[in-house]
Amino acid sequence: MFKTKNQKPKTTRYEHIQFRAKLKQARTHKRVVHSLARQRLVGAFRLVIRFWKVLLLVLLILGLGFLVVFYKPLLFVTQVDVVGMDSSLNSEVKQDIANYLTTKHWLLPQANILLLSETGLSEYILDHNKLVWKVEKVERKYPHRLVVTVAARAETFVFGGQNNQVVYIANDGTVMDTAQAEPGVLSIMWPGEHLVAPGSQFLAGALLDTLLSIRNNFVSATGLETLGSVEIVPLRVHTTEITNKTVPTGEDALAAELLSKTMELVDVPPQEVRVHVEANAKTTTPAFYIMLDVGKNTSETLGNLKLLLGAQAPERLSNLFYIDMRFGNKAFICLRAAPCATQSNITTTPLQ
Repeated sequence: MFKTKNQKPKTTRYEHIQFRAKLKQARTHKRVVHSLARQRLVGAFRLVIRFWKVLLLVLLILGLGFLVVFYKPLLFVTQVDVVGMDSSLNSEVKQDIANYLTTKHWLLPQANILLLSETGLSEYILDHNKLVWKVEKVERKYPHRLVVTVAARAETFVFGGQNNQVVYIANDGTVMDTAQAEPGVLSIMWPGEHLVAPGSQFLAGALLDTLLSIRNNFVSATGLETLGSVEIVPLRVHTTEITNKTVPTGEDALAAELLSKTMELVDVPPQEVRVHVEANAKTTTPAFYIMLDVGKNTSETLGNLKLLLGAQAPERLSNLFYIDMRFGNKAFICLRAAPCATQSNITTTPLQ
């Protein structure tokens, strides 16, 4: 009843009443022991149930996949629209698309708008229709509509070949089989001998891109309405010819033979073009030349040319001889009264 100073607090677990009650209950507890056969039977039943759940899930996924891939009313293409061609040529391109949709790619039907290969469709159209220049875009309008934007092959350049032969070049750089003079065709000049057989590749790469940019953007980008023709300036590498007064023998003869085969005039891809601008009576601008690099950003260069022309006084514009735009953000203007106003100064100097 009374506490003494020497009495210790009950800190030991065995001295708590609740712990002693739980300990007593645990001593009288008996664990339920199941038989081994019953445990095995329950485990096997659970495995069977789990297997059937997985199997049903797999079958459900396969069924849905089969419906998506092969069930026509779900995602098959039923409407095809072609943009960018004349109405007379649309039917041909549509027929090519319809033929491709009957094929399969890796056993997958291409008529399925979800599984359609845009690259495969583009290559098929280009291989089977020579009137198509390029496939610009393939749009899927779910669930059944397909919109294909194409660009037609058309005469874009005219080239005067040998024996006064007039050859029309398409916008893909190939020589056209038959063509007629259409408005907007750009005349090009290219000194030297070139293969101009129908279907052959006449222009390609950076040169083609530069000429297309000039043809499509020159008037709008520069404000000059009198675009005449474009001359492709060939770059030639001249080598020094070695002559021998004596006839070499043995190994020297072999070396001389190899040397004579390599020391020839070598043609390399053109690096510049010369744009001929005709005289304009409205602006009193004479005929002059514009020199451009091949492979550079032609549209940006033409924009800089417009700014340059706008900053010139009228008397300077009326005496233009040529403008050299091959110096990046800088330019060189040659007037008719200047020493640079000679034909030799606007041609490429051969590399020695």
